[in-house]
Amino acid sequence: MVKARIVQLFTLTVLAIAVICAVIGEWAAPPDVSASGGTNDLDVIGEQTYRFIELEGLCEEFRKIYGVWPTNTDMIRAGLGVTNPLALIDVWRRPYCFYVDTSGKHVIIASLGADGKPGGLGLNADYSLQLK
Repeated sequence: MVKARIVQLFTLTVLAIAVICAVIGEWAAPPDVSASGGTNDLDVIGEQTYRFIELEGLCEEFRKIYGVWPTNTDMIRAGLGVTNPLALIDVWRRPYCFYVDTSGKHVIIASLGADGKPGGLGLNADYSLQLK
């Protein structure tokens, strides 16, 4: 019962963060797929995947140095001296949403897709990365 309640609370928290990110991200610009050079769906998805891989490495490096997961991209920029701004934003030029669980053992990093709203299909789908 307690475990189910914790999972429910965690899910509601992630959803609340997604809604907040959607509200903040309403100013989104068109996709920036500079690394792939194209703008079709596969290029955009590929570029987002590439950025998640790069961000995962930065988060793991941050945790190795500081002993905690970063809670936003500003911490990564300041803590690691990141100079590539594309590593810290999604392909729709919005900042990622971070959620670190209360134990500090897991972090979920999310992009809300092309529409900047929770849910959706295709390019509007949410993209997330969970690190343990």
